[in-house]
Amino acid sequence: ARLLTIDPAVVGAVPFGADDSAVATPAAPTAPPLPPAVSVPAPPPTPPQPVLLTIGSYTTYASSSVVFVVGEALNTGTRDLEDVNVSASLLTADGGIADRASTNLADVSVAPAHGRFPFMLWFANPHPDWQHIAVEASGSPVSSRVDGVSPYLQLQPRNTGLQGQADGRGYTVAGTIVNSGGQVAEGIAVAVIAYDAAGKVVDVASAGIDVGALAPGASASFTVHLTQARARPARYCVLAQGVSGSTLEGGGG
Repeated sequence: ARLLTIDPAVVGAVPFGADDSAVATPAAPTAPPLPPAVSVPAPPPTPPQPVLLTIGSYTTYASSSVVFVVGEALNTGTRDLEDVNVSASLLTADGGIADRASTNLADVSVAPAHGRFPFMLWFANPHPDWQHIAVEASGSPVSSRVDGVSPYLQLQPRNTGLQGQADGRGYTVAGTIVNSGGQVAEGIAVAVIAYDAAGKVVDVASAGIDVGALAPGASASFTVHLTQARARPARYCVLAQGVSGSTLEGGGG
Protein backbone atom coordinates (compact mmCIF):
# COMPACT_ATOMS: atom_id res chain seq x y z
CA ALA A 1 0.00 0.00 0.00
CA ARG A 2 2.90 2.41 0.63
CA LEU A 3 4.02 1.99 -3.00
CA LEU A 4 0.64 2.98 -4.44
CA THR A 5 -1.02 6.26 -5.09
CA ILE A 6 -4.74 5.96 -4.60
CA ASP A 7 -6.94 7.46 -7.28
CA PRO A 8 -9.56 9.50 -5.44
CA ALA A 9 -12.19 8.28 -7.89
CA VAL A 10 -11.92 4.71 -6.61
CA VAL A 11 -11.29 5.36 -2.96
CA GLY A 12 -13.54 3.03 -1.05
CA ALA A 13 -14.36 0.93 -4.10
CA VAL A 14 -11.16 -1.12 -4.46
CA PRO A 15 -10.11 -3.04 -1.34
CA PHE A 16 -6.39 -2.93 -0.43
CA GLY A 17 -4.17 -3.76 2.49
CA ALA A 18 -0.56 -3.93 3.71
CA ASP A 19 0.19 -6.95 1.50
CA ASP A 20 -1.47 -9.22 -1.06
CA SER A 21 -2.90 -11.57 1.57
CA ALA A 22 -4.98 -8.76 2.89
CA VAL A 23 -6.85 -8.27 -0.36
CA ALA A 24 -10.43 -9.42 0.07
CA THR A 25 -11.62 -12.32 -2.14
CA PRO A 26 -15.24 -12.08 -3.26
CA ALA A 27 -17.36 -15.01 -2.14
CA ALA A 28 -18.39 -17.55 -4.74
CA PRO A 29 -22.05 -17.31 -5.69
CA THR A 30 -24.31 -19.84 -4.04
CA ALA A 31 -26.10 -22.22 -6.40
CA PRO A 32 -29.87 -22.19 -6.08
CA PRO A 33 -31.36 -25.32 -4.46
CA LEU A 34 -32.48 -28.09 -6.79
CA PRO A 35 -36.21 -28.64 -7.08
CA PRO A 36 -37.52 -31.76 -5.36
CA ALA A 37 -37.53 -34.94 -7.44
CA VAL A 38 -40.84 -35.64 -9.12
CA SER A 39 -41.99 -39.27 -9.28
CA VAL A 40 -43.19 -40.10 -12.81
CA PRO A 41 -45.45 -43.18 -12.95
CA ALA A 42 -44.42 -45.92 -15.34
CA PRO A 43 -46.57 -46.12 -18.46
CA PRO A 44 -49.20 -48.88 -18.35
CA PRO A 45 -48.20 -52.11 -20.06
CA THR A 46 -49.24 -52.35 -23.67
CA PRO A 47 -51.93 -55.01 -24.03
CA PRO A 48 -51.06 -57.83 -26.43
CA GLN A 49 -52.32 -57.24 -29.92
CA PRO A 50 -54.73 -59.80 -31.40
CA VAL A 51 -53.09 -62.36 -33.64
CA LEU A 52 -54.83 -62.96 -36.94
CA LEU A 53 -55.59 -66.52 -37.98
CA THR A 54 -55.66 -67.84 -41.52
CA ILE A 55 -59.12 -68.88 -42.64
CA GLY A 56 -59.05 -72.35 -44.20
CA SER A 57 -61.91 -73.83 -46.14
CA TYR A 58 -65.54 -73.52 -45.14
CA THR A 59 -68.97 -74.46 -46.43
CA THR A 60 -72.22 -72.51 -46.27
CA TYR A 61 -75.60 -74.17 -45.83
CA ALA A 62 -78.41 -71.70 -46.46
CA SER A 63 -82.18 -71.66 -46.46
CA SER A 64 -84.73 -68.87 -46.22
CA SER A 65 -84.74 -69.10 -42.41
CA VAL A 66 -81.14 -69.88 -41.43
CA VAL A 67 -77.57 -69.82 -42.72
CA PHE A 68 -74.88 -72.11 -41.27
CA VAL A 69 -71.17 -71.54 -41.92
CA VAL A 70 -68.88 -74.44 -40.97
CA GLY A 71 -65.12 -74.33 -41.42
CA GLU A 72 -61.70 -74.07 -39.82
CA ALA A 73 -59.16 -71.38 -39.02
CA LEU A 74 -55.44 -72.22 -39.02
CA ASN A 75 -52.89 -71.07 -36.45
CA THR A 76 -49.62 -71.00 -38.38
CA GLY A 77 -47.68 -69.47 -35.47
CA THR A 78 -45.59 -71.04 -32.71
CA ARG A 79 -47.79 -70.00 -29.77
CA ASP A 80 -51.16 -71.31 -28.63
CA LEU A 81 -53.89 -68.70 -28.95
CA GLU A 82 -56.80 -68.34 -26.55
CA ASP A 83 -60.01 -66.30 -26.56
CA VAL A 84 -60.24 -66.93 -30.29
CA ASN A 85 -62.98 -64.97 -32.00
CA VAL A 86 -64.33 -65.95 -35.40
CA SER A 87 -66.82 -63.66 -37.10
CA ALA A 88 -68.70 -64.01 -40.35
CA SER A 89 -70.44 -61.27 -42.29
CA LEU A 90 -73.20 -61.60 -44.84
CA LEU A 91 -72.36 -59.14 -47.61
CA THR A 92 -74.61 -57.56 -50.18
CA ALA A 93 -73.68 -57.34 -53.85
CA ASP A 94 -72.06 -53.92 -53.35
CA GLY A 95 -69.97 -55.09 -50.37
CA GLY A 96 -72.20 -53.78 -47.61
CA ILE A 97 -72.66 -55.80 -44.42
CA ALA A 98 -76.18 -57.18 -44.15
CA ASP A 99 -75.58 -59.19 -40.97
CA ARG A 100 -72.77 -60.38 -38.72
CA ALA A 101 -72.36 -63.38 -36.38
CA SER A 102 -69.56 -64.37 -33.98
CA THR A 103 -71.03 -66.99 -31.63
CA ASN A 104 -69.02 -70.16 -32.26
CA LEU A 105 -71.20 -73.24 -31.80
CA ALA A 106 -68.13 -75.51 -31.87
CA ASP A 107 -67.54 -74.82 -28.13
CA VAL A 108 -63.75 -74.44 -28.30
CA SER A 109 -61.67 -71.38 -27.41
CA VAL A 110 -58.01 -72.25 -28.08
CA ALA A 111 -56.18 -72.50 -31.41
CA PRO A 112 -53.09 -74.67 -30.79
CA ALA A 113 -49.78 -73.65 -32.35
CA HIS A 114 -49.60 -75.07 -35.89
CA GLY A 115 -53.12 -76.37 -35.33
CA ARG A 116 -56.73 -76.10 -36.43
CA PHE A 117 -59.62 -74.19 -34.91
CA PRO A 118 -63.12 -75.36 -35.90
CA PHE A 119 -66.02 -72.96 -36.15
CA MET A 120 -69.75 -73.14 -36.78
CA LEU A 121 -71.60 -69.84 -37.09
CA TRP A 122 -75.24 -69.29 -37.88
CA PHE A 123 -77.60 -66.54 -38.94
CA ALA A 124 -81.28 -66.73 -38.11
CA ASN A 125 -83.62 -65.06 -40.61
CA PRO A 126 -80.79 -63.83 -42.85
CA HIS A 127 -81.17 -60.59 -44.76
CA PRO A 128 -82.68 -61.39 -48.17
CA ASP A 129 -80.14 -59.25 -50.05
CA TRP A 130 -76.98 -61.06 -48.93
CA GLN A 131 -74.79 -62.49 -51.70
CA HIS A 132 -71.42 -63.37 -50.19
CA ILE A 133 -69.82 -64.34 -46.89
CA ALA A 134 -66.59 -62.99 -45.37
CA VAL A 135 -64.94 -64.76 -42.42
CA GLU A 136 -62.12 -63.55 -40.17
CA ALA A 137 -60.55 -64.82 -36.93
CA SER A 138 -58.10 -63.62 -34.29
CA GLY A 139 -56.87 -64.63 -30.84
CA SER A 140 -54.47 -63.72 -28.04
CA PRO A 141 -51.35 -65.64 -26.94
CA VAL A 142 -52.08 -67.87 -23.97
CA SER A 143 -50.96 -66.13 -20.78
CA SER A 144 -50.11 -67.45 -17.32
CA ARG A 145 -53.02 -67.40 -14.93
CA VAL A 146 -52.64 -66.27 -11.32
CA ASP A 147 -55.29 -68.73 -10.19
CA GLY A 148 -53.54 -71.61 -11.95
CA VAL A 149 -56.45 -72.24 -14.32
CA SER A 150 -55.35 -72.27 -17.93
CA PRO A 151 -56.29 -73.99 -21.18
CA TYR A 152 -55.43 -77.68 -21.20
CA LEU A 153 -54.66 -79.31 -24.54
CA GLN A 154 -52.98 -82.59 -23.55
CA LEU A 155 -56.03 -84.61 -24.59
CA GLN A 156 -55.72 -87.21 -27.33
CA PRO A 157 -58.46 -89.04 -29.30
CA ARG A 158 -58.30 -92.81 -29.46
CA ASN A 159 -60.28 -95.54 -31.23
CA THR A 160 -62.53 -93.18 -33.16
CA GLY A 161 -65.01 -94.25 -35.81
CA LEU A 162 -67.52 -92.69 -38.21
CA GLN A 163 -70.99 -94.16 -38.58
CA GLY A 164 -74.18 -93.10 -40.31
CA GLN A 165 -77.01 -92.33 -37.90
CA ALA A 166 -79.85 -94.81 -37.78
CA ASP A 167 -82.41 -92.23 -38.89
CA GLY A 168 -80.29 -91.29 -41.90
CA ARG A 169 -79.89 -87.71 -40.69
CA GLY A 170 -76.16 -87.16 -40.58
CA TYR A 171 -73.26 -89.08 -39.12
CA THR A 172 -71.80 -89.91 -35.74
CA VAL A 173 -68.16 -89.89 -34.64
CA ALA A 174 -67.49 -91.81 -31.41
CA GLY A 175 -64.39 -92.82 -29.51
CA THR A 176 -62.41 -92.04 -26.36
CA ILE A 177 -60.35 -89.10 -25.15
CA VAL A 178 -57.20 -89.83 -23.13
CA ASN A 179 -55.57 -87.33 -20.76
CA SER A 180 -51.93 -87.61 -21.87
CA GLY A 181 -50.67 -84.76 -19.65
CA GLY A 182 -49.75 -84.42 -16.01
CA GLN A 183 -52.71 -82.44 -14.73
CA VAL A 184 -56.37 -83.00 -14.11
CA ALA A 185 -58.50 -81.88 -17.05
CA GLU A 186 -61.91 -80.29 -16.51
CA GLY A 187 -64.60 -78.81 -18.73
CA ILE A 188 -63.59 -81.00 -21.68
CA ALA A 189 -65.13 -80.28 -25.08
CA VAL A 190 -64.65 -82.47 -28.15
CA ALA A 191 -64.98 -81.04 -31.67
CA VAL A 192 -65.03 -82.87 -34.98
CA ILE A 193 -64.10 -81.37 -38.34
CA ALA A 194 -65.30 -83.36 -41.36
CA TYR A 195 -63.82 -83.04 -44.87
CA ASP A 196 -64.80 -84.13 -48.35
CA ALA A 197 -62.44 -85.91 -50.74
CA ALA A 198 -60.96 -82.58 -51.87
CA GLY A 199 -60.08 -81.58 -48.29
CA LYS A 200 -62.82 -78.99 -47.94
CA VAL A 201 -64.59 -78.67 -44.59
CA VAL A 202 -68.16 -79.92 -44.97
CA ASP A 203 -69.27 -80.15 -41.33
CA VAL A 204 -68.29 -79.18 -37.79
CA ALA A 205 -69.86 -80.37 -34.55
CA SER A 206 -68.96 -80.63 -30.89
CA ALA A 207 -70.02 -82.18 -27.61
CA GLY A 208 -68.95 -82.08 -23.99
CA ILE A 209 -67.65 -84.99 -21.90
CA ASP A 210 -69.63 -85.28 -18.70
CA VAL A 211 -66.96 -86.81 -16.44
CA GLY A 212 -66.15 -83.88 -14.17
CA ALA A 213 -62.38 -84.15 -13.71
CA LEU A 214 -60.28 -86.44 -15.91
CA ALA A 215 -57.07 -87.52 -14.16
CA PRO A 216 -53.75 -87.98 -15.99
CA GLY A 217 -53.77 -91.26 -17.87
CA ALA A 218 -57.55 -91.63 -17.60
CA SER A 219 -59.91 -91.81 -20.56
CA ALA A 220 -63.56 -91.03 -21.27
CA SER A 221 -65.87 -91.82 -24.15
CA PHE A 222 -67.49 -89.25 -26.42
CA THR A 223 -70.06 -89.08 -29.20
CA VAL A 224 -70.40 -86.18 -31.64
CA HIS A 225 -73.23 -85.87 -34.17
CA LEU A 226 -72.55 -84.36 -37.60
CA THR A 227 -75.79 -83.00 -39.06
CA GLN A 228 -74.85 -80.67 -41.94
CA ALA A 229 -72.83 -82.90 -44.30
CA ARG A 230 -74.85 -83.95 -47.33
CA ALA A 231 -72.71 -87.02 -48.01
CA ARG A 232 -70.46 -89.28 -45.99
CA PRO A 233 -67.26 -87.35 -45.13
CA ALA A 234 -64.09 -88.68 -46.71
CA ARG A 235 -62.14 -88.04 -43.51
CA TYR A 236 -62.37 -86.19 -40.22
CA CYS A 237 -60.24 -85.01 -37.32
CA VAL A 238 -61.08 -84.96 -33.61
CA LEU A 239 -59.93 -82.15 -31.31
CA ALA A 240 -60.33 -81.97 -27.53
CA GLN A 241 -59.51 -79.27 -25.02
CA GLY A 242 -60.41 -78.25 -21.51
CA VAL A 243 -59.00 -76.34 -18.56
CA SER A 244 -56.37 -77.51 -16.10
CA GLY A 245 -57.23 -78.64 -12.60
CA SER A 246 -54.79 -79.43 -9.77
CA THR A 247 -51.51 -81.21 -10.56
CA LEU A 248 -51.39 -84.84 -9.47
CA GLU A 249 -48.22 -86.72 -8.69
CA GLY A 250 -47.61 -89.90 -10.60
CA GLY A 251 -50.70 -89.69 -12.82
CA GLY A 252 -52.77 -92.73 -13.65
CA GLY A 253 -56.44 -93.33 -13.14
